[in-house]
Amino acid sequence: MSNRHSTSIRLPMEIKEWAGNRSIRNHRSMSAEIVAILSAIREGEKTGSGFEKFANPSGVSGNTPLLEGTRDA
Repeated sequence: MSNRHSTSIRLPMEIKEWAGNRSIRNHRSMSAEIVAILSAIREGEKTGSGFEKFANPSGVSGNTPLLEGTRDA
């Protein structure tokens, strides 16, 4: 059984083209490239590394609830 689920997102054309070009350079499908980018951001949230600082200028951890009481404890 796969742990992957289908999700649709809307991207500005320039982001779609950038991700497509990047996926070609990295010999991945666009889906795999986006997963790799998001995984790098997620890892950066854990470690505070460089890519996360670029992708998350607020500095608020991805595990931080947006509103108090919105996530189960």
